[in-house]
Amino acid sequence: MRTRDDFERFDDLCIEYGRRVGILVTDCPALRLLYDKLTSEPQDIIRTLLPLAFDIKLASIHTFYDISTVAGIENRHLVPPEARARFRPLKDVDSFVIAFRRYRAAFGLTTRIRSIWDKIFIYIGIEAEGLDFLRQIQNAKSKRKFFLRRFGAGTGVLRSEDVEKIRDNLDRLESTFRTPELHGFGSIRTWAFATQEEWPVNEVTSLMGHWNVMNQYKSLIFRNVSTRRDSFGSRTEQAAEGDAVNRAP
Repeated sequence: MRTRDDFERFDDLCIEYGRRVGILVTDCPALRLLYDKLTSEPQDIIRTLLPLAFDIKLASIHTFYDISTVAGIENRHLVPPEARARFRPLKDVDSFVIAFRRYRAAFGLTTRIRSIWDKIFIYIGIEAEGLDFLRQIQNAKSKRKFFLRRFGAGTGVLRSEDVEKIRDNLDRLESTFRTPELHGFGSIRTWAFATQEEWPVNEVTSLMGHWNVMNQYKSLIFRNVSTRRDSFGSRTEQAAEGDAVNRAP
């Protein structure tokens, strides 16, 4: 994609995809608006920030899908007491299939939350310090720790208390939702395949909470290059007005 029309069409397709598969997809970041914002920036900045925002947008859509999957399984198979009584993943193959879908969605959501945070950190750092920051963080063993040390006092729209909240949230995500591909051993499987005697399940509520924090800060970072459009709204209700408002500096 090279032109504004290309990015505008992609933004529209993302919204249409959400409508087609029945998941929430938001217009954040709106790549066409970011394209407008970066017009006066050096080409190397444009070639870095646009693909980075592109990846964040795609990964975010994946998380909307994962959230929809996890919530749908909870509502259908674990919230109703009679359905929960039949949910025996290690004894019944039908329950096992459901549990495996639950595990796969929770695993995908966990890894993508981590991935999006790393990309958000890089995006913020480049906005604050340019491409020198990118070269430095790429050599860091942990992008998360590098960013949190570098900007502990805050930067841009992030205050010091925001950075501390992000640090605490990620520490809890790391300790609670360990994945074998990323940590050497996993913890999601210990509850995803368990027989649930009660509901709500604290792990699922907690995981959704981690997603919500990430999504809130993503919206904050891209607040000037996003609109209120989403896949659950009508095709026309927020379009032109939203773009006009959000193109303002």
